[in-house]
Amino acid sequence: VKVYRGFYTYLFRQRKDTGTRKWDEIAALVHKYGMSRIGPDYELVVNGFSLGAALSTLFGFYASNDKRFTRNGPVRIFTFGSPYVLSHSFAAAYQHQEKMGRLQHARIYNTRDFVTHLPP
Repeated sequence: VKVYRGFYTYLFRQRKDTGTRKWDEIAALVHKYGMSRIGPDYELVVNGFSLGAALSTLFGFYASNDKRFTRNGPVRIFTFGSPYVLSHSFAAAYQHQEKMGRLQHARIYNTRDFVTHLPP
């Protein structure tokens, strides 16, 4: 599975100071917040714009593989003005998660915005 290296590195690079990855830190905080504010019935909705949308796409995909985030329904992702993040092989894995009911994604973009057409 191929993904744009810059986006992937941002979420999954191991930090030198703590040895953790941003994904681990964010996922733990999101889960803790969901449990404390809503309880075990919380559902995960992720959104972002431009770079944030690209990161939301990746975060949502990996969250859809994590039972903490899918036990009450699919991870829902809403992205606005996102560049392409997924290679063809990653898109197939992404579509598999959608077919399995673990992920729903709405990608909103302006066809005249060149950023939304940039390849990964």
